[in-house]
Amino acid sequence: MTAIAYRRIFLFLPLLVLAVSALNACGNKGPLYIPPPPVEQPSEAPLPAMDTENE
Repeated sequence: MTAIAYRRIFLFLPLLVLAVSALNACGNKGPLYIPPPPVEQPSEAPLPAMDTENE
């Protein structure tokens, strides 16, 4: 092998290991799924009063 071939291997191998580890490290285990949409609950806060002084 020539020096250029060794240089390619020396540069390519760490990049390959980095790419594989980045793809493997997503953090989720098990099958992927789409979660259900969140259910909106009505708020208990009162609505602001209308300003009737300007009428």
